[in-house]
Amino acid sequence: MEQVKAYLDIQRVKYADTFQVYVDIDPDILRVPIIKLVLQPFVENIFKHAWFGESIAIRITGRRLGGDRIELKVIDNGIGMRPDTLKRMRSSEARSGGYGLKNVEERIKMRYGSDFGIRIGSYYGAGTTVELILPMDNAEIREDKERGDQ
Repeated sequence: MEQVKAYLDIQRVKYADTFQVYVDIDPDILRVPIIKLVLQPFVENIFKHAWFGESIAIRITGRRLGGDRIELKVIDNGIGMRPDTLKRMRSSEARSGGYGLKNVEERIKMRYGSDFGIRIGSYYGAGTTVELILPMDNAEIREDKERGDQ
């Protein structure tokens, strides 16, 4: 969230009051460490691809799911995507020069395993929701517990 907040601060200078951000993250997952640059690329995509009117709303949520999983979502009320666009994004044709969907998903799976990753729901003309499923109890937390940091 720190990286996302810094990115949004920069965008506020550029766009002033033309976008709203709502953050709703359960306090019990705020200290769960995750790999860098998994949320920010999806927030960046809103500014690059989803924004079509005078303003846009962004909602970032986080909650603990049953078991040892967390769910993070980046939701916008932008233009959304057609099904063929979403299919192309998920294809093996990875775009070069950035942290695209495929790159982020591969990094999540390499770090945490195949049970974790990204789902995207989008309705053309209504917005997009990116959902990330990550582990609650990952290596960083176990190491902290072993050192007595928690």
